[in-house]
Amino acid sequence: EFMQYASATPIFAYIRYGQWDQLLVPRTIPHSSLYLRILHAFGRGFAYARQGRIAAAEAELASLTNIMENNPKLKEKAFNSAYDGANVAKHMLGGVIAEQKKEYERAAVLLRQASELEEGMVYNEPRDWILPPLPYLSNVLLKGNQFEEAEKVLRKDLTFNPSNLWSLRGLMLAQLYQGKKSEANKTSRVLAAAMVYS
Repeated sequence: EFMQYASATPIFAYIRYGQWDQLLVPRTIPHSSLYLRILHAFGRGFAYARQGRIAAAEAELASLTNIMENNPKLKEKAFNSAYDGANVAKHMLGGVIAEQKKEYERAAVLLRQASELEEGMVYNEPRDWILPPLPYLSNVLLKGNQFEEAEKVLRKDLTFNPSNLWSLRGLMLAQLYQGKKSEANKTSRVLAAAMVYS
């Protein structure tokens, strides 16, 4: 399962950088590679959602959930099981689909659950889930005009992921939307410095 997770690294990178077409390139995955099939469905569902193809995204979410719930051996591991990672994926994808449907309250609930599930995983190096849910939650909160809460979420993510460019940019926006121009300017300078090393 770890090797399946490691081989899925491009999926996480494509999601992070919005390479939706890459995620939708047909791939042959062995039926026995359950976790890789889950992560593949997660990536495809993410791509479909961001392209506005909601029915297709929901079909991938259903596929992901079906694999999770019908394969008990996914829960078998001393530390973080494949099921734990799949559960984060399930809630993140559900949240992104809700976001695309402009159901921001539901999206926030699902993404907050994804974050809690991810935080509940046993810490490991490398991490057993490398796509932090908090920036996605903050994005939904910004869209829902919950700027103060978005700022709190982003500050929390930055304690886990210092110099995260996505979170720094989101923090700057949250501060600007609240009229905190001085703080936003400081964050902008931190963002610019962080970009030099990215």
